Amino acid sequence: MGARPQVPAELFIVQGRGVYNIRTDQIASLRHTENREQAEYARSAAGRVPLCINAGTPTETNPDAGACFRGHNYDTAPCDTAEVEWYNDKGMWLPREIQFNWCSKADVIARYAGGEAFKDENATLFQTCFLNEGSSEWASYPKEGECDKAWTHQRRVLEDNLSKLFIVCPFAPIDPELLAEGCPVFADDSHAPGSKGCAVDMADWDQPVMLACLVTIVSDKSEHALKMGTGHNISGYHDRCRLHILPSAHVAKIHGMACHFDLVGQFPTLWDQGLWENAGSPLERMRQFEIRRIGDPPNGRITNEWLEKRAQMNCGLPWVQHCSAEHPNGQVDSEGRPVLVPLTRYGAELRNGSSWLYLERNPPDTPRYEQMRRALALIVGRRPPKPAAQSPEVSAIVVRLRTELAAAKEQIETLKKRNEALENAFGSISTTIEAALR
Repeated sequence: MGARPQVPAELFIVQGRGVYNIRTDQIASLRHTENREQAEYARSAAGRVPLCINAGTPTETNPDAGACFRGHNYDTAPCDTAEVEWYNDKGMWLPREIQFNWCSKADVIARYAGGEAFKDENATLFQTCFLNEGSSEWASYPKEGECDKAWTHQRRVLEDNLSKLFIVCPFAPIDPELLAEGCPVFADDSHAPGSKGCAVDMADWDQPVMLACLVTIVSDKSEHALKMGTGHNISGYHDRCRLHILPSAHVAKIHGMACHFDLVGQFPTLWDQGLWENAGSPLERMRQFEIRRIGDPPNGRITNEWLEKRAQMNCGLPWVQHCSAEHPNGQVDSEGRPVLVPLTRYGAELRNGSSWLYLERNPPDTPRYEQMRRALALIVGRRPPKPAAQSPEVSAIVVRLRTELAAAKEQIETLKKRNEALENAFGSISTTIEAALR
C-alpha cells in the first residue's frame, strides 16, 4: 500500500493495473496565460478546470444539451441508476445501493460514454462528448472571405476545451509556464536528466511526458428527467484530482481538429512528436526507478525519514481522504485531520469516487451490452455494430447457466413458501400456548 503520507494526494493517474501519485508541480496547463502568477494558478487546485460531459442541463449556448444521450433503446439496471457505495466485507468489495432514481437513462448513457471515451479505440467518442458538446458534426472550413457562424462557434468551444488540458511530467517538477514553442521547462534538477531551466526534450527522454485532462459530468436536468425525480449532481469525489492520460490516437485526433480550426499557434505543445509517441506510456517504470533510487531502509531499520521519502516519491501509491455516503466531503478524525486510505486499482475508494460506468463490467453476450454498444455508436454518428457472434461453446454455457438460474429462482420461491408455512404454524402454536397459559 505504500507509505502513508501526511496529506491526501493532490492528483493521481490510473494506468494499467496501477494507480500513481502526481504532484501539482509536475503538470503545466495549456491555458494561455499572461504571466507566471496566472500560469501557477492555472495548474493549482483552485484553477484546474475539468472537461465536462453535459448529460442534459440546458445552457445559454447549448439549450439542447444532452440530446445525443436521449432516445436510445437501453434497459437500465438498478446498479446503473442508483448511487452505489462499495464496501469491504470479509475481504470482498461489494456494492450497496444508496438511493434509487439517482440517474435518468440519459445520465446512464453519458456515464458509459465518459468511461469508454479514454480507451485507445474511442478517440472519436472522446472528441464528440468532451470537446464538441456532444455533437458528432463538424463545420466545414469557411471559404475565403466567408464568415461561417457554425465553424466560428465550434472553434471557440474547441479552444476553450483544449485550454483545459495539461502536460504531465511524472519524472520531475516543471515550470508552470510553457516555452513559446510549447515545451515544458525543468524547475528542479534533482531527478531530471538535465539542469534547472532546461527545456524537456520529450523525444529523447524514455519516460513519458503526456497530455492529460480532468473530467466531470453535469447530470440530466431535462423536463423528462425531473419528472422521474432525478436531476441530482452525479459528479464523483475524484473529478478534480484524477488525471486521465490521453492515448496517442486521442492526441492525433486533437492535432487534426486544431489544424482544421486554425488553433496551431495557440497550442504549440500539440506539435511535439515526442508527446505523441509517449502518450499513454507506462508509469510503473518510473515508480520502480524511484524505489531503487531511494533504496532500502538504512541498516535495515525503517525510519520516519525513509518513510517520508517513500511517501513523497514520484509515481508513488496515492492515499486519499476516505469518502462515503456518510462522509461525502471527506472523513476526518476526532482532531480534525483527514482520514487517509490507500487508493488501489478497482478498490472501493476509487469506485466510490468515480462517475463513470464501463462496458467490460457487463457480460458481452447480454442484450444490455449490445444496446449500449449501439447507443455509443449512434452518438459518434456511426452505423450501429452487429451483435457479437456467440460460439457454440459459449451458447451452451449461457443456456446451462440460465437453466440453473431458473431452477435456483424456483427453489427460492419454494423455500419462501415453506418459510411462510412454518411462520404461520409457529404463530398458531404460540397462540395456542398463550391461550392455555391464561
